[in-house]
Amino acid sequence: MEEELVGYCRNCEKKIFCRNGFLDGVSEGKKLLCFRCADLKETDKVE
Repeated sequence: MEEELVGYCRNCEKKIFCRNGFLDGVSEGKKLLCFRCADLKETDKVE
């Protein structure tokens, strides 16, 4: 499996990789969020 370090989550600083052409996080403009932090952000919007 090919993977390339793309950057770090802006909240928790977890490494975010591109794995076989798919980002293992969420891109918001030029900022990156890991899936966990993105889910927490969405949960905060709902409440």
